[in-house]
Amino acid sequence: MRLYLATRFIRGKEKSLNKGDHILLAPEKAQRLVEKGVLVEADPINVLLQELMQAGGKVVVKSNILKETITFCINEDDCNDGCICYTAEELAEILLKNPDPETLKLIHQVKKIFKGKIILKNNQKL
Repeated sequence: MRLYLATRFIRGKEKSLNKGDHILLAPEKAQRLVEKGVLVEADPINVLLQELMQAGGKVVVKSNILKETITFCINEDDCNDGCICYTAEELAEILLKNPDPETLKLIHQVKKIFKGKIILKNNQKL
């Protein structure tokens, strides 16, 4: 999966996008629209960092899938509310992997138990 930005209004069969909207798509699904210049690939980390900055650096969410409250922060040091904290980089990795709910729960449990961080190893997504 990759993150794309709509350069103009797009009316699709299943969904419409306004100029400036973002969408996660498999590259093969986006290819035709990218070739037409209607979609451009976006950097998910920068997009998420901008969104977090607009929200004051931190967003607290009650997850229906995880059945607990989690926090998205620009910097883990800013996360002192007792919740499991995900940085923009970690959130981008998860979004791009597009895990099913059970895999998402597993990722979260590992992070929680080991107080870990989702990282890149040799530019490969884990």
